Amino acid sequence: MIASTNLGFILVEFDSLKGPIIRKSTSKFQIAERADSENLLMWIIRANEFSVRKLDNQTAYAKAITMVDPNFTRKNRQFGLAIISQPTIDITEAEKILDLIIAKSRKVCNNQPYFKMLNGLLGIITNFKLPKKYQTKEESDFTNIEEKDTNQQEIPLLLISDKLNIFQKVVISSNTIENSIVIGTANAFNEQEHPSQQKMSISTEKVTINVVLQRSIPESLQAGLDIFIRILDVVPNLINKENRIQSCLEFLDRLLVEEVDIQYYMPFSQYLIAMESFTISEFRSEEFYQQLNNLKETHGEWIICLQDKELDGKKLKEFFSITGIKRESLELLVDLLFVKLIAIF
Repeated sequence: MIASTNLGFILVEFDSLKGPIIRKSTSKFQIAERADSENLLMWIIRANEFSVRKLDNQTAYAKAITMVDPNFTRKNRQFGLAIISQPTIDITEAEKILDLIIAKSRKVCNNQPYFKMLNGLLGIITNFKLPKKYQTKEESDFTNIEEKDTNQQEIPLLLISDKLNIFQKVVISSNTIENSIVIGTANAFNEQEHPSQQKMSISTEKVTINVVLQRSIPESLQAGLDIFIRILDVVPNLINKENRIQSCLEFLDRLLVEEVDIQYYMPFSQYLIAMESFTISEFRSEEFYQQLNNLKETHGEWIICLQDKELDGKKLKEFFSITGIKRESLELLVDLLFVKLIAIF
């Protein structure tokens, strides 16, 4: 909706290996073709205060976005956002547009894991509705139609995962409430699906799962999806469980890669999806400490977060509030159950 106007957006981020890179561009102006492109991108990232710069016959208006990533505690994530305009627009108006995007980005994307944060930013920029004065008549008409349609349809929740090797994209839809969750690799949201891609669909009265695969269909996929959908079938609201569902899908993906017993391991996902329904009847903290070195070798240093924790008699939700809702936490729980360091009622 922005591309055919004289306004475009550029989203910039600093990559530790590549330096400043463009994550999104809706502008016809090609910064990458300029000799001073790196300096321009650094200027956009560092524009902590609203800043303006002339680029040949166009003008750039920049402002930085800083957000908290719960998995990146050393410092905040910083992006740079710039409007590229021809001809020059009112400075106050340009700053207002940037502030609107930044305010929405902080509301939707702040305190989210990196890939979810980036996906949210890309969606906000791509779908941002320009003030009508900067739209063509066709765009203005389209905006009116789009606003009516948006009121009638539920917008799917998009989640990017960097832990998928079997699945490329999975759409999980409720058949009773108009909502859906789309989980996929970063490429899944940037590339069109090809007819040759392997696909699979499974459905119950309440839930439908549509799968696009990165490779051929694994032998155990049907069994894994059967268990997964039966677990989801008893979840009243998918939207409130999106992080749990993503972690369980990543768990299924790993089980398929390692070709282990799906029918034995996949049911453990229920502990993560419905954690409020289970109570920790026993947690052997002393034995956990004795086996901690071995467990750190298999799971990583992060599991020391459970050290000296009293979990007896507490809801299973307390376990995941300490370890975090992620595939690795479910894998740790499975191993603790296997060696009988934890018992669940």
